[in-house]
Amino acid sequence: MVWRFTAVALFGLASIAGPIAATSAAVLGTALLWLSFTRPDLEASSGLTRVVAGALALTLVLAGSRLGSFGFPEPAGLAAVLWVAVAVAAAMLGAWPRPSLNVAGSVVAGALITVLAAGTVTQYQGNLFGLDVYRSHEAAADALAAGENPYTDAVKVLDGSPNAEDGAVVEGYAYPPVTLVVFSLGDWLGGDPRWAAALAIILGIVIGARASSTRSLGVLAVVILAATPTLRWTVWSGSTEPWTFALLVSAVTLWRRPTVSGVVLGLALATKQYLVVLVPLMLLLDQRPWKRSGVAVSLAGLTLLPAFLADPEAFWFTMVERPLSLGFRPDTQSVSGALNQLGWRVDVPSIVMIAGVLVVSWAFARSVGSATPAAFLGGCAVVLSTTFLLSLAFTNYWWLVQWLAAAATMLSVTELQEERVAEPLSPRGAV
Repeated sequence: MVWRFTAVALFGLASIAGPIAATSAAVLGTALLWLSFTRPDLEASSGLTRVVAGALALTLVLAGSRLGSFGFPEPAGLAAVLWVAVAVAAAMLGAWPRPSLNVAGSVVAGALITVLAAGTVTQYQGNLFGLDVYRSHEAAADALAAGENPYTDAVKVLDGSPNAEDGAVVEGYAYPPVTLVVFSLGDWLGGDPRWAAALAIILGIVIGARASSTRSLGVLAVVILAATPTLRWTVWSGSTEPWTFALLVSAVTLWRRPTVSGVVLGLALATKQYLVVLVPLMLLLDQRPWKRSGVAVSLAGLTLLPAFLADPEAFWFTMVERPLSLGFRPDTQSVSGALNQLGWRVDVPSIVMIAGVLVVSWAFARSVGSATPAAFLGGCAVVLSTTFLLSLAFTNYWWLVQWLAAAATMLSVTELQEERVAEPLSPRGAV
């Protein structure tokens, strides 16, 4: 598992680094994650894994402390509290002798560390330094409450892009209806839409820890998750990726029930536009696509229908045309951003990104053979990383890739344990 843990840490570093360092870390992380699933014979021993994973977890905590990523803005003493929480959780979970208690400990520790890292989000209402994501969630919730269509000019927020002119305004809610409903509920019920993101992170850790019933390697993955430098920033900024993560992890825990997992997977695909790149991987890996992938794609499409019918022109513009017309951004943590820092202005053509995603999806599916939960989540991380490297990528994007890779690692440990009491998998189905 050493390559998977290393990949998790590299994606974590990609989320906090500048374009050149982030791109380098992401490329190496993608390669190691790919090898860990397609060439399991190259994996190192579990003993080395424990050492490497522990060192990388501490590295991430230290990096986050120095960069202020745990606070943003950082309450006094939060970094020290998080250090103690991680150490206590690692000791508690690593030493617990019974798997059932280990699961309970994982759940409690995961929720505790998440709350400590995310903080009380309502403490910072109105103090967002112009972040348009959070303000868009608030404006959309207000529009819905007033009976207006959030995908029209009923939602207007200042544009936070570095390319935007002073005073530029973004009109129309930028995220799909599933995300609109979730964050609006967070605003109505909690007084702040960011509670939805905090809840999703807790659910993701709880579900992932529950699915991984092991005592040592899986626990280290939980610790790495909790030590993610950008965890607090992800909640504070109102990023939508936490719900994508929680739903994808929920879907794979229901993997043996194709129709039910297809429903949850469909909701996951409907949380953000770029997730359409996962459809080819789903179809290639799914042995019964008419039960799972078919349900997922159909349901994702149905969730878009009411908002589309309400105002087709406005919905198409906010959901498709505007994202595709973003153009180059110098702050992107991707290949184009790295080349820009080196003095070359290169926009990777969309056709190159599409071709790269299709090739990676086909090659990964062909190599792993069958869609175990771990292989599916690992494949999602690989495909999304490829997409982001060849297009635009920001902190919240690499956050999602890192957490998917970590969840795949947690589930991998459980699958390897099950192999010891079951018939050996074929070489193409091995994880």
